[in-house]
Amino acid sequence: MVQLPKKRFETLDSFRGICALLVVCFHARIQQCVTETTFFRNGNYFVEFFFVLSGFVIFHTYGKKTFTGNSFKSYTISRFFRIFPLHLVTLAVFITIELAKLIAEKNGLAFNNPAFVGNSAPSEILPNALLLQSWLPNANTLSFNIVAWSISVEFYIYLIFGLLLFGNNSIKTTGIILLAATGLLCLYFEVDFVKSAVARGLLCFFMGCLIYMIYEKIHTLSMGKGVSSVIESLLLIAIVAILVLMPAGNIKNILATFLFALTVLVFALEAGLISSFFKTGFLRYLGKLSYSIYIVHYVIWQILLSVAIIVSKLFKKELTFADGNVRVIATGNVITDYFLLGTFLVAVILVSHFTYNRVELKWMAFGKKYNATAKEALVKN
Repeated sequence: MVQLPKKRFETLDSFRGICALLVVCFHARIQQCVTETTFFRNGNYFVEFFFVLSGFVIFHTYGKKTFTGNSFKSYTISRFFRIFPLHLVTLAVFITIELAKLIAEKNGLAFNNPAFVGNSAPSEILPNALLLQSWLPNANTLSFNIVAWSISVEFYIYLIFGLLLFGNNSIKTTGIILLAATGLLCLYFEVDFVKSAVARGLLCFFMGCLIYMIYEKIHTLSMGKGVSSVIESLLLIAIVAILVLMPAGNIKNILATFLFALTVLVFALEAGLISSFFKTGFLRYLGKLSYSIYIVHYVIWQILLSVAIIVSKLFKKELTFADGNVRVIATGNVITDYFLLGTFLVAVILVSHFTYNRVELKWMAFGKKYNATAKEALVKN
């Protein structure tokens, strides 16, 4: 099996940024905004897209390599410094918020959710710090920065994938198929001994790997811009239809995964008009910011929600209400609601720009330097 030259899938990068913003809109509960419509209320399913795309890109980068102990160590260090630094920064912010709530409570200001209880309990700090909250049976998967459940799954799936790379091509392919099938069966039969978060990750990530194998076979296929544009359009329509029309559940997760996998395959070819549009500068930059957008947005939302609650108490005017186990901001004025939504989205992008440049890039560079130093030491020995 010959490895294709390394390339940047610019269209898929843009997709990653757009999907990150759709997850942001899913968490942005503001009563009179478009984010309360059915499509955005199903924005959580775009996490499946992230998993599929991660599998696709990781296989593109590493799939044809055969690991030794040292190369696995280098790979693990690279993944660690890609994922952990920003996660630990946001976790520290959430703990700081809980401490601030605790101080406020001691000064007579009550919150709907008291400090350090429920999904912010002290017992959840260590599992979160180690990104084990989605794997440990007694840990709360949706604790502190709730969106971190997916990177908890993804980081350790990276390690599982790395272990497969010790084998030959046959072992890799068989392992990938078995792991994808395991995720599929666990989701479909709703087994108790595997958390659904892990099952979703296994199915989606290793489906992404399989999709890359198909991409290798068809990447030179030319259907023409017209046909490609029609297929791209139909896929986007199908995504909207499944999200809007299907009831929630594991079957929806499974169908969304297969549809996202097909979408990744088609848009990786970058042959249609929509692919061309997705290569525009701003969308590509959103793709670069996608990890920061995904990780930091819930922190910013919680700060905005806390401000709304404090203002409600100070001015004796209720600005939030409960919808199940989440709170919705409701100012009573559609213009004000949209102003808050716009402010929130701009804040997310600006903060993400900062964290991408000051946290992500710096720690990735540190990881590369660490690996380079380790390789030099190995050569000298």
